Amino acid sequence: MLCYWGEEVRAGFGLLKPDGVQRSDWGVSCCSPKTRITQITPGGRLLGFVRGEGSVSFIRAPPTGGLQGGRLSKYRIRSMSCGENDAVLLTNEGKVFQLNKYNICRFVPIKYLADRTVIQIACGDQHCMALTDDGQLFTWGQNSSGQLGLGKKDESSSQSPQPLKSMTGIPLAQISAGGDHSFALSLSGVVFGWGRNNTGQLGLGDREDRYVPVCVKSLNRKKTVLISCGEDHTAVLTKDGLVFTSGSGCYGQLGHNSFSDELRPRLLGGLWGSEVSQIACGRHHTLALVGSSKTIYSFGCGEQGQLGNGQHTNQCVPLPVQLLHSVRLRVSHIFVFSVYSELCVSLLFLFWFIAFVLCFPDPGGIFFQVESVVERDLLPSLKNTTAAGIEALRVYLILPELLRVLRKIQRGTQLTIDLAKTSGTTDGFYYLGIICGMAFSNHIHLNIGFPLALFKKLLHLNPTLRDLEELSPVEARCNFFSECAVDKYVDLYVDYFFNKSVEYQFTEFAKGFFEGVHVKFWTMFLPEELRLLLYGTCEYKWEELQKIATYEGCGPLDDLIQNFWTVFLELSEEHQKKFLVFMYGSDWLPVGGLSQLRLNIRKRVYENADERFPAAQTCYGNLELPNYSNIDVLRARLVHAITCCETFGRGFSF
Repeated sequence: MLCYWGEEVRAGFGLLKPDGVQRSDWGVSCCSPKTRITQITPGGRLLGFVRGEGSVSFIRAPPTGGLQGGRLSKYRIRSMSCGENDAVLLTNEGKVFQLNKYNICRFVPIKYLADRTVIQIACGDQHCMALTDDGQLFTWGQNSSGQLGLGKKDESSSQSPQPLKSMTGIPLAQISAGGDHSFALSLSGVVFGWGRNNTGQLGLGDREDRYVPVCVKSLNRKKTVLISCGEDHTAVLTKDGLVFTSGSGCYGQLGHNSFSDELRPRLLGGLWGSEVSQIACGRHHTLALVGSSKTIYSFGCGEQGQLGNGQHTNQCVPLPVQLLHSVRLRVSHIFVFSVYSELCVSLLFLFWFIAFVLCFPDPGGIFFQVESVVERDLLPSLKNTTAAGIEALRVYLILPELLRVLRKIQRGTQLTIDLAKTSGTTDGFYYLGIICGMAFSNHIHLNIGFPLALFKKLLHLNPTLRDLEELSPVEARCNFFSECAVDKYVDLYVDYFFNKSVEYQFTEFAKGFFEGVHVKFWTMFLPEELRLLLYGTCEYKWEELQKIATYEGCGPLDDLIQNFWTVFLELSEEHQKKFLVFMYGSDWLPVGGLSQLRLNIRKRVYENADERFPAAQTCYGNLELPNYSNIDVLRARLVHAITCCETFGRGFSF
């Protein structure tokens, strides 16, 4: 059954006779089209329907209103995305067609994508996006606000698809387009936005347009699973069923009980406690579906009845759409957003490969395939310094581990050479600088042991004799006794030691560090503060870890949890540090100590629980704890896991 509300161009949209449409007192109409509708996609002046047999129908707003339909003789249409006046169609075979711009029901193939397999499409008002099965993202159309992401403020519009090079190598799960802004969601849940930002719809904390994809850092680690865009607002859904909105709030479409703009994604408090399963943005209103109760909530512009509450006024808080009870029990989808893509080039695949290759011989030349993917897709992306945020850091961190595994099986020599060539330098100091810069930007701690003098030089401060004492106490002491007599000699020696003798190495490191840092405020710190932010701290107050812990499938009074904390607090400090390495990849802590970490303990019920080991998801701070039969088994399994588990990224059950 199809239910709809709002402005009605034609009863039932021409999908069936008008007498087959039932309309409630609240303005909600229901009908049952003869053929199954698999997708509904609205545009500015266009509404499209994809039918179950692979054909499409669409209806335009007056004065050209009227139902039109069509099919492709050789293909079945899988999905459709509508812009202001046109539409893009995607077939089951991955071919892309565009609706004829002269309002004729004729579909024109997009030649530039003819030899590629597209898995997802999205349309804004005047621009389009396409994601291919090899991980490439293409954009075309108007570029007035940088919505194509091509990198230049004055970049002209493009009628043919252009590859978005700054996103190369980042595995994408979803693409979404708003009025004049665009979003992409990576497989690991990182959100990238670009284009128009006059109302804060990109969620970056300001109103400046972006001409290249930028990581929305405030959504990092929120476990984003879906993005939906309106004309000038954006809604984000997390794995936990939370909704964040940003952008224009002039119609109440953000749902925060106000009509103000939000420059950063703000949690929708009106749906707190309800696990939202789907979201959809209209031009100036928003819908959210709570799957457990089959209830649709609406908020925003209601001038044409599009909120489904029988009113024609704007609404700034989420309220239920007035559906018939018999209809609500069967609600499964709200249509406005794109479906998830399949994946081909995936960093998670590389994580799996690293674990797999340590246990099994080469099955059917899989090593050649991995090398090919890395050379073709990941290495070229490292040449592009605009690859943003934590995703780029993951690429840099995973490749050395991949090379280590390949070398273990006498492979990867050429891959190592190619990696060294990616940025036109073979010096490791440059790459070390990039990793340190990216780690600093993304609050990832690296205790490498650099002297304070390095941080002084990064801040353009001169090292002194006291800095020499940190590195070489004997030399510093000798120079200190002669300091009063030969000041000039001491100054020259310190200058030689910290500047001239390491000029090349520091220049390469600083070059990489400045490219890796994507924040501007870091120069405000003192050298000691900068070192602390990069290294973290090693002041442990172990009781704080228990205070910040959260639980899934159990509670703090559960016998399993009580046993866990008893065992953990009885461990030696050396083993407690190993637990931190097991959980977070490092035993160094952020400023503020253990209270700044996230520890979520998940109880896992297995029939053979005593044979399993704990597992840690380092990206999210999740500890998966099997339902052990007693405290002795728990102690043995935990100690073995934290002392013997050599993994990268995720600890996994043995």
